[in-house]
Amino acid sequence: MNERRKVKRRICMVRLLKIVLMFCVSCWGFVGVLSNLMDYAPGLEQVRYVLSMEGAADTPGIEWRSIHSPVIATLGFAMIYLSKFATGTVCLFAAYKMFAARNDDTAFEAAKQWGIFGCGISVVMLFLGFIVIAGEYFEYWRVPTLGMITHHYAFIYTMCLMSFILFLQSPEKHTK
Repeated sequence: MNERRKVKRRICMVRLLKIVLMFCVSCWGFVGVLSNLMDYAPGLEQVRYVLSMEGAADTPGIEWRSIHSPVIATLGFAMIYLSKFATGTVCLFAAYKMFAARNDDTAFEAAKQWGIFGCGISVVMLFLGFIVIAGEYFEYWRVPTLGMITHHYAFIYTMCLMSFILFLQSPEKHTK
């Protein structure tokens, strides 16, 4: 096999991996939506619990931060599953566009931007929603049962998505 074909095959494999990863992120988003909708009551209760700061009750002087509005809790929970739905939809669209453009350098590069955007939606939701707002502002990390676990998984998901963004952003090497 000549060198040019080897390079083209290597590029094709990298592109296929990027496409598969976008499909996987899409599945993660849609499974998250399904899980949140099927377990709506416990999920909403968890958001309400975080906003009420019941788990951080032993910390004096911060109770002014707590929110007891069911509307705000519902909106917060809705933002979680809407973000996951948007990620699932945009990343599925990205996988489709990338697959359709796998043999066209310019079109593939443009299609990758959809994947970056899709992953970015959940990075913002996870980092801002779980780490900044729930973790820092509402001090959810103080809750002994679920606080650190939630923080831990938000961090893991954020880092996975960021690594996918970096991988997507990287060019496929064209060497002669």
